Order: sequence, then C-alpha cells, then structure tokens
Amino acid sequence: MKVRWTNRLDEQNTKDIKQLYKESHRIRARLNQMLVDIIEEKRKGQTLESLYDSPSWAYIQADRNGYERALRDVIELITGE
Repeated sequence: MKVRWTNRLDEQNTKDIKQLYKESHRIRARLNQMLVDIIEEKRKGQTLESLYDSPSWAYIQADRNGYERALRDVIELITGE
C-alpha cells in the first residue's frame, strides 16, 4: 500500500483506509486488469498506418504516452507496487 493513501489523514481515518484497502484486494485486482487491457487496446490502435500520415502524429503520440503514464500511475496506486 502506497503511503499516498494515508497522507494527511488523522489516525482513525488512516486505520480505516488501511483496513478498506486490505479488504478490497479482489476489486483492485480486477481494476488493475481492466486498466492493463485498456493500455493494450490503445497500443494496438497506435499501429494503424493511417496515423503515420497525420501532420499531428507527434502530438497524437505524446497524448497517448501521457494517457498510458497516467493509467500506470493509477495501477501503481491500486497494486502498491
């Protein structure tokens, strides 16, 4: 569990969040898999040849990279890794 979950919480809320986090293992595992699937789907879409002809190709790639980075940040929070 990342410390970020309990930053700036009082003692009771910290205790509650830690307990809820432990109890939510299955739902967090499912959410993790869904996010990984989304990342894979987006990566498959990146290989479309038609996108290479776009004058905005670099911006499209930057957007996708940022999107993936954000999803990986969420994955890190829910998996504690």
